Amino acid sequence: ASVHLNGTVTVDTLEVYRLIYRNVFFILSADRGILRFDPVIADFYGGSFNGSAIVDLGSPITIYSLTTDLNGFSCHEPLFNLFGKEIVSGKADLKFDLTSRGSDRYSIRKNLNGKAVYNVAHGILHGIRIVSVSICPPDDPLVLPGEEQIYLEQQEFMQLGGSIDIIEGIVTTENSRLLAKCLDLSGRGRINLPAKEI
Repeated sequence: ASVHLNGTVTVDTLEVYRLIYRNVFFILSADRGILRFDPVIADFYGGSFNGSAIVDLGSPITIYSLTTDLNGFSCHEPLFNLFGKEIVSGKADLKFDLTSRGSDRYSIRKNLNGKAVYNVAHGILHGIRIVSVSICPPDDPLVLPGEEQIYLEQQEFMQLGGSIDIIEGIVTTENSRLLAKCLDLSGRGRINLPAKEI
């Protein structure tokens, strides 16, 4: 039997793959095994989430489609939750259009495809120092006792942005730009989502 469903849903807190969404509202429809969530609106780590999603349960392997605008959110905590380590801090905007398939987290990451555009403002790259402190001293020279090594392993920046392509779980960027004090750097990068490698 085919299930037909239409309605609105509100949720105070929703956790999806270790990411927390608050004050969630969405319109849900279901027909012939296809679930549609359109629109989906939520608060996301100090910013906003606006998007739509489709889940095709009628296929032999569940198929997912997600289009989203994330605006003005703090990216440190969600990235830490996803990868288990500090990567980037800052206020971020992210727009993406993704598809995937699978029945578990690993399969979904491995089969992920799509495109995205991102921008992070006034943030920190963790685990790396690109410009030596001796060459480009910080605006605030005060470093608390015991924090010297932490400071030497992070890079403050004014802007980090670019576009990315995702093919079968491999995320690549060819036009990333990092703008910081004494630094204007363009480059490319690669993230293996199934292996959680950068």
